[in-house]
Amino acid sequence: MKITTNFLFIVFSFVCFAPLANAQKAEIAPFSVVQSTLINDLKAAKTANPKIGTEEFVKTANSLLEKKGLNFIVAFDPDTCQRISQIIANQKDKTALPNLRAALKSPLGENANLRLPEVSFTKSECVPCFIRLPMLETTAKEFVTLVEGQNIKFFLPANFILNEAVMVDEKDLTTVKTRWKIPFRSTPLSVSDDGNILYLGFSEPELSDLTLMIFAAEGVFQFAPISDIDADKRGTLLKDFPKDATNPNLAFIKFTNGEKNQIIKFSTSCGN
Repeated sequence: MKITTNFLFIVFSFVCFAPLANAQKAEIAPFSVVQSTLINDLKAAKTANPKIGTEEFVKTANSLLEKKGLNFIVAFDPDTCQRISQIIANQKDKTALPNLRAALKSPLGENANLRLPEVSFTKSECVPCFIRLPMLETTAKEFVTLVEGQNIKFFLPANFILNEAVMVDEKDLTTVKTRWKIPFRSTPLSVSDDGNILYLGFSEPELSDLTLMIFAAEGVFQFAPISDIDADKRGTLLKDFPKDATNPNLAFIKFTNGEKNQIIKFSTSCGN
């Protein structure tokens, strides 16, 4: 299957794990999806030029974002993680990670195979296992990733679990008003007055002057100066909110601007 257009709509079928070298029959080599180096590249750019102006740094960040995408944590469900673990346990070389491939099917019946980035079993993301997938756009149903230098759109598989933040109704704290798919667990810095843009910060000190703007309606994101955030809008973590026994890292933050309140439900990083 040749990638000849910017966007190709496909349906996730299943994930299979098998070293290609051991295949007993000829098969089409999968297209590779590799992790983005965007954050490391930005850290290096800041270190090389610590006096770089914020506007120039933002321009550099967005230019690299278009080329490399931003890594999103994509968690797999426990069953998928268990399958991967079993294959690793059965390998002669226990240190070699299996080839993680997604077998995909388009609505027109065409098959597509992707070799995904390596899977991680570290507990840093509060999930059994995950990959870091470069994203250029993501919604509840679709995402755009980089496949060998081209932007390709896919339907979001049911067992591709992304971090999420939602705006909830102030009265019950449960009714969802707006939903964002976010790259990593982070306490929101702010939200736009119209409720469409969520602002996230970065833990890397080199990126302290930047914020990531995530647009709910469009599913796109971009860098902006952190000074663009409305300084008059105050964020306060709520102490009293509906608990979720399955999510000990659940949190709520209320943003206030005048008499208007906006409440965001999200998950903090592990251990917080």
